[in-house]
Amino acid sequence: MHASLYRAVEAVFCKEARISLRSRSSWLVVLMFALTTLSCVSLLMQGDVLSPRLCR
Repeated sequence: MHASLYRAVEAVFCKEARISLRSRSSWLVVLMFALTTLSCVSLLMQGDVLSPRLCR
């Protein structure tokens, strides 16, 4: 029962991804989201604290 649910979710996800990523602008949005997310995660992983002067 669970395997069929996962297959159905995968099928719907693949269909929606194919439909929504047909245009070039959609790919650019996905690329910018990925770059922004990776940048934020890499900054968070450093563990540095901003100086109070930068937070004003």
